Amino acid sequence: MFDIGWSELLLIAVLALIVVGPKELPGLLRTVGRYVGMIRSQASQFRAQIEDAIKDTEIDDLKNEMTGLRDDISSTLNETSDAFNRDMNETKSTLNDLGRDKEKTQAAQKEDNE
Repeated sequence: MFDIGWSELLLIAVLALIVVGPKELPGLLRTVGRYVGMIRSQASQFRAQIEDAIKDTEIDDLKNEMTGLRDDISSTLNETSDAFNRDMNETKSTLNDLGRDKEKTQAAQKEDNE
């Protein structure tokens, strides 16, 4: 992340030893370690919250997409059902008309035969 090499770490250690002194150095390193741990903890919590937000967004997108698909399928089924009902009614009407025509034809044939 910071691209600090061994030479830079050695330089920082020497400067810390000179500035702080050998007596105070272990306490300083402990304090720095605690702060670094707190920063890492906060960073991991932040990362987890961001990942949760991304997952929630993806779930919402999928939910919206599925709702759209459901609506499309529902409208297609309704249209198909309506068309089927119209065709069935037309067929029934045609069959009824044919039945009436047949009855008329048979009645006319009976009259002609008599």
